[in-house]
Amino acid sequence: MKELMTEVVIHADTGVVWEILTDVEEYSGWNPFISRVAGKVKEDEDLEVLVKLEEGRQTFYPKVTKVDYLHEIRLKKGFQIPWIFTLEIVAELHFLSKDSCVLRQKCKASGVLTPIIWRKFAQPFKSGFEQMNQKLKKRAEAFAIKNRAINITRILGNGIAKVS
Repeated sequence: MKELMTEVVIHADTGVVWEILTDVEEYSGWNPFISRVAGKVKEDEDLEVLVKLEEGRQTFYPKVTKVDYLHEIRLKKGFQIPWIFTLEIVAELHFLSKDSCVLRQKCKASGVLTPIIWRKFAQPFKSGFEQMNQKLKKRAEAFAIKNRAINITRILGNGIAKVS
């Protein structure tokens, strides 16, 4: 088995990050790696995922095997005979505090064709996940800052707190 992993600390509520991560219809507007996803992020759903690689675009068709709200999403794609090649993509959110979390993405490959396929796709996938992580971080943190400003305005507007 081969595995790669990327992670990023995001200074935003886990719920905000989860919403961005699971709102696949918006990926084309911000995600530099996964440009399109057809389907819903729910267990047993088949997806069509278009990724951008250095040498062009690649479409693959994984199945959503697990959705643990605010914690984990798992996708799996394999041949009819699993020992030939299986690819599993995992996105995990780890709570750090009320306003921060870690997004960890893993790509695991197994089967007899792994050495051949891994050699071609491991580095582009790692690079793609790192780019995606940074854009997701930027998007989530901007949203979090905007929400904090709105909440402060509401508090000040209601006379609950005053700044002198």
